[in-house]
Amino acid sequence: MTPTKLRLSSGSTLERDFGYSRVNVVGDRIFVSGTTALRVGYDIPLNDPGAQARQTMEHIQWALEQVGSSMRDVVRWRAYITDLTRYEEVTKVMGEFFGDIRPAGTLVGMAGLIRPELLVEIEVDAIKGSGDEIGDLIP
Repeated sequence: MTPTKLRLSSGSTLERDFGYSRVNVVGDRIFVSGTTALRVGYDIPLNDPGAQARQTMEHIQWALEQVGSSMRDVVRWRAYITDLTRYEEVTKVMGEFFGDIRPAGTLVGMAGLIRPELLVEIEVDAIKGSGDEIGDLIP
């Protein structure tokens, strides 16, 4: 019997300690937890929200690939940043990853994240196979 929910772990102890999964897949829907530049084996780029956003998106791309998906399947992203005056550094990276895909997106300013050196956290939702054909509705 195929499980109705598949969980992916990155191997981080935070997932066990905090009680969450890096990714949950339910049917064709993929939910990637809030992700930061923090990952075993990687240094966090300090005081650089753009570099943190890029590293975070690379972690998300890895997670999607592990469950047989890709960035093209992303239908919604949410980015949380600690300094709204530097939002363009983050949105530039989001544009690099999602320019032609153009999922729904939200950018929110936060007082802080789980560690003071973290400036950006991003989460995405995807639907497996949805990126095969993309059309535009322009009124």
